[in-house]
Amino acid sequence: MGTKQNVVAMTLAALGYVASATPALAADSSTASSAQFSIDPVMAATVPAIDANADAPIWKTGTHVSLSWDLRQEAPAKHKTDVYLLEGPKYLYVAFIADQPSDVRATQHTDEVGFDTDDEVQIDLWPGGDSGFQYLFTSTPNGTHYSHSSENLNYAPKWQSAGRLTASGYEVTMAIPLDVMRGDGRKTWRANFIRFEKQSGAVLEWSHAPAQQGNNDVAYSGYLTGMQTAVASTRTKARVAVYSLASVASQASGGSALRAGADWAVPVTPTASLVGTVHPDYSNVDLDQQTISPTAFARFYQEVRPFFTQGANFYNPFDCVGCAGVQELYTPNIPTPRTGYAFEGTQGTTHFGMFDAIGNARTDSAQSIYITNKARTNYFDFQRVSADLPGVHDDLNTYGMEYANHKDAFLYMTYGQDRGTDVLDPSQGNREELGGGLYGPKFFVGGALRSIGTYYSPIDGIVQHPGIAGYNFQVDRWFNYDSTNKITAFEYYGYVDRYHGPTGGLDQTDQDITVDFSTHSNYYFAINTGAAYVRFGNGLFAPVTQNGPMIGYRMHTSTPSMLSYNQGRFGDGYLESWVRQTTVPLGSLGTVQFEGDDTNFAGPGGSDMKQWLEKASFSFQIGHNTSLAIGVRRIIGIAPPFESTPVFTDASNLSFAYHRMLDHDEVYFVYGDPNNLATTHALAIKLVHYFGASKGT
Repeated sequence: MGTKQNVVAMTLAALGYVASATPALAADSSTASSAQFSIDPVMAATVPAIDANADAPIWKTGTHVSLSWDLRQEAPAKHKTDVYLLEGPKYLYVAFIADQPSDVRATQHTDEVGFDTDDEVQIDLWPGGDSGFQYLFTSTPNGTHYSHSSENLNYAPKWQSAGRLTASGYEVTMAIPLDVMRGDGRKTWRANFIRFEKQSGAVLEWSHAPAQQGNNDVAYSGYLTGMQTAVASTRTKARVAVYSLASVASQASGGSALRAGADWAVPVTPTASLVGTVHPDYSNVDLDQQTISPTAFARFYQEVRPFFTQGANFYNPFDCVGCAGVQELYTPNIPTPRTGYAFEGTQGTTHFGMFDAIGNARTDSAQSIYITNKARTNYFDFQRVSADLPGVHDDLNTYGMEYANHKDAFLYMTYGQDRGTDVLDPSQGNREELGGGLYGPKFFVGGALRSIGTYYSPIDGIVQHPGIAGYNFQVDRWFNYDSTNKITAFEYYGYVDRYHGPTGGLDQTDQDITVDFSTHSNYYFAINTGAAYVRFGNGLFAPVTQNGPMIGYRMHTSTPSMLSYNQGRFGDGYLESWVRQTTVPLGSLGTVQFEGDDTNFAGPGGSDMKQWLEKASFSFQIGHNTSLAIGVRRIIGIAPPFESTPVFTDASNLSFAYHRMLDHDEVYFVYGDPNNLATTHALAIKLVHYFGASKGT
């Protein structure tokens, strides 16, 4: 069956399940089971001002909750947080009053930039209940805000937030449009309210439970009941983004161009959409992922192209413990398509996604579906990924099952089959895995048995080490202490794995123990020891060990610094590597980051191979909607050779990016591309206009 027919068949199958599941929506599975964490929002008599004055009388008429529990300390919160909630015909209105006598961090000034580096308050919403999409709306003390959705990694709707510092802490007010969220018509939503303190590490919550580990888990959230007006408002509109691009470039970089393209999303059901793109362009990419950190395996890189990121959460649903570097769908392996279309969404307890990416003489497609029971204790997963190139066909089917009791244990199974032109022995084209774990608020113990065939190496996936069979076991234990202690957090974790190859001998072994701790004075220390061996293609079973200490200062803030040193036997030589990074403020709106890394490989016969990475970047947050970034990088020297012939590299990269987000438009002014090793000599101006719904909704 061809690619398009497969997408249609998968769509019809999904819609068939939708039709059978729709009647169940009338019986809301999210019926409030705990009066303690169940609230009914008050309808606003007048529209509250979003001016950071949470003490205004209008807020006191709203539903009130307190964030009384510290998830990190598993104890009552030390600082008081009051939250007020009002409902309107088109908005949810939220106000936070946070007591914090000192150490309030509010350094970010551009929305969607620098998430989780300041103190923050947040509301989590699930308009579709336990199995629906999750939405997070977060604000810092100065009103800089962030939004996230499990439906789309590019979620960036227009909404309002304002913040101000007070004598006792800070206040934040928010207005969240209902039509930027997607529900299935139920009147009871899942919800939680969160507050993060960077200095103390405290995570304060409204709804919580003894088994809880993370703060964004729907299983431990509360309930918003009586959301009558919201039912009609959570209907996402169609979205069309039209762009025009003018670029001036050297002939070596593709030459000058003037062109246009479009992306669109059209709702088919309240929780599913058709998505498409024509002539996609990614000249706005400004993520530098170049590194010289030594590794014996292929690197994973973060996907940045909107057509693939917007539906990424629907794919690769398979769990793993001691993950062996396997990702059945790895979209960075797919060239930028000429056109693409997708169908993605949820219905009841079913999540599904499918796409075709059509390029020059190439088609890549994927279909994924996973289904849970209403209690979300049982998961059933299926995914197909295929690639068709001239003379080459690859087809990968993966199945998974998982049981999780949401208390202290989970168990999973995964089975995959890779078939196609390059799979010369079907018996070596399979993946089998069985794993599970036990956990609590401050520990994890787990492991897995796995087998990966020699030819299990899909074109549109990534498998770092095919042809292995064996086991992994790992343990993690952590402690959190009072923020007034000199040591505020301590953790130790370790793992061991043993994998055999097709001939029966060891092909990969790893064992590692790491200890780390954080201090009240914002320092972080870590050290690890262990040994790692891997069999190279030439049959040599050699060490690839790197052990050493790391020290960090103000980690997870807007101005972190870090120094690490690692050393050990590496292949047929000895390797030392350094990483040095620091970020310093430049006034109240800018930062400058410096990085200097090097590797020193002492090979056999007295050979010496060194490589340097030197990097500097400047960022300036002009306002809530505008940012500017400039970066320069150089990589010079010879990398640790592994199996390949040593190659001398001398490449420099300069890039510049200006971005401004308006109500319905985006403006990019870009030079270069930091994802390339050397400077792309191209200057581009890109204009995007959004018709209908907001970006990413």
